Order: sequence, then C-alpha cells, then structure tokens
Amino acid sequence: MAVTDFRTQNTGLKQGENRLSAVLCASSAMVVSQFAALPSNSRAIKLADQFVKEIHQFAAVVGPSGWGKSELLQSISRSLTEATGISVPVAHALTWANSREKACAQQFLLLDDLQDVFRHPRAKHQLKLRLHQRARFKRPTFVTMVGQSHELITQGIFACPLSWRIESINEPTCPEREFIVKQIAESERIKLSPQLTHLLATHMNGNGRSIRGALLRLRLVKTDWSALSDLGTASGILMPYLIGENGWDLRDVVRDAVHSVYMPCAECGLTETEICAYILRNDIELREDEVAAFLRMTPGQVYRQIQRTATLMHQPACSQLVADCQNAVLKALSDD
Repeated sequence: MAVTDFRTQNTGLKQGENRLSAVLCASSAMVVSQFAALPSNSRAIKLADQFVKEIHQFAAVVGPSGWGKSELLQSISRSLTEATGISVPVAHALTWANSREKACAQQFLLLDDLQDVFRHPRAKHQLKLRLHQRARFKRPTFVTMVGQSHELITQGIFACPLSWRIESINEPTCPEREFIVKQIAESERIKLSPQLTHLLATHMNGNGRSIRGALLRLRLVKTDWSALSDLGTASGILMPYLIGENGWDLRDVVRDAVHSVYMPCAECGLTETEICAYILRNDIELREDEVAAFLRMTPGQVYRQIQRTATLMHQPACSQLVADCQNAVLKALSDD
C-alpha cells in the first residue's frame, strides 16, 4: 500500500529526517499542525510511521498530558485517510469501548485517552474484548494513554501483550521546550526575543497547551516582543504562568536584582523598597495590590512610594540609580 510519510508531510523536511515530534499548539479541538525536531519523542514518531506503513499492526504511545499524543494520532489519521481514500477518524477510547459498532468494522482503529476507560470497570472489560477481536482478525490498532508503559501493561487489556509495540512520548527537556516555544510563536505570528523564549522554556508551568495559552495572552497586547526592553513587561503579563515552577518567582528576581546594585543616595534619599515598588509597578506592570502583597504593605503605601520615586526622577542622581536597578533587573531576567 502506498502511503504518505507523515513525518515530512507539509513540513519542508527531507525524506529520512525522522527525529521529529508534534508540538501541541492547543486549540479548542486539540488539533495541531506544527512539527518540531525533538529527540525525546523520536521513538514514538518512528513507531507511528511504522504503523502507517503496516510494519507494526498493534501500537501504543504513552506519556504525560499535553505533549503531542493526540496530534500524533491526528497525523496518522491524515496520512491513512490520504493513502486509502477512506476517512480514518480518531476515536475517544471510552466512547469506542461502549459503542455498539462491531469491533472490526474499521480496517484501522485510532484510539485516544485510553486512561479514561480504566475508571469504568464495565467499559474496561468491553475494551479488552473488542481489542482482542481486532487482534484475532489482525485489524491494525493504534492507542494512546496518559501515563507510563508499565501502567498500560498492568491494566491487562491486551490479550497478547507481546504483539503490541509500546513507546513513550517524554516530557521535553529545556532546550527542546525552547524549540517548541519558537515553533508555536511562529505559528501564531508572534516575535519573541531569545531572552523571553528562554524564560518561557525555563520557568513555564504546564505543557504545550499552557505554552500556547501564554503566547496568546501576549498576543492580546501586541505581536512583537523581540526587544530586550519588553522582557520585564512580558514577564509581568505572564506571571500567572511563570510563578511557582521550582520556587522561581518573578518578584523575587526583581527584588534581588535591585538589592544587588542599590547604593543609598544622600541626594534623593530613595530606598531600596521604593525602587523595587516602582519597577514592579511601572516596568513589570503588576497591579498595585499585587505589589503591596509582595512587599507587605497597603496599596496606598505602594502608590505613595511610586509617586515619590517618579517625582524624584528629574534629579540626575536619582534617575541614574533607578536606571541602574532597571538594567540589573533586565540582566537578571535574561540570565535566569
């Protein structure tokens, strides 16, 4: 059977470049059309390719939520539909398990979210029987599940486990996440600076869907974030996505950066806390109540400190001190 190699389909890649993985640019339908070279996912991609070429008839891919399993199935679906001329849809595992349709009604079966079935004993039993029927009649079947390979095996839904090939889609490393951020930003036509890309990849909570959500949040403000001076503002906008990962907190970065360069100025008398409040409000663009909660003061006190700092900015010594602190914050965010 002539098939389309979905690894190179619509990507501009040369035949044989098989170290590819789907980048999940989540939409409401969870469908993605972007591909990125991710070594951590290459074995799963290779297995999908082998399934399309009928090298393996029974295949499963497991891994964490949000890193490409559903898109992998969509890619297989598109390739098989194009190759056979017959629609090969992706089915939800729980729906298919409870379906009255004959187990072998379709030549190719693509099942997503297998883990949803395991919470329903009757559906799990039905799934086991129906998959066994497909195995008996050698109907090609590809399934995905959130979890690990041993969790899939111990569920006991495969009548002959040795006939199934199981691979994993692993959570991407930080360099791979940077590549994913770049790919999603490009697909959404958003320009990012290298520093902002690194910040997102390093301190972003969540998965591919979260990355896309964060980038769409940026796009609501503007599409060009390529200037280094935008780093502080972008960080403030994305703080709900960034805060908490490995204990990293944007506000701590600002405070530590200010502390590292602050020198008391007898001429203007600005305090370290006043400069910190000024940068958090004016550069990072946090709300006054957010700044107040972090600095353990009232919003009114924050407002007065910011106004005092702004009033003193006409003095060269004060202006220079604040500028030094602002540069230190940008450097800390760039290097973090």
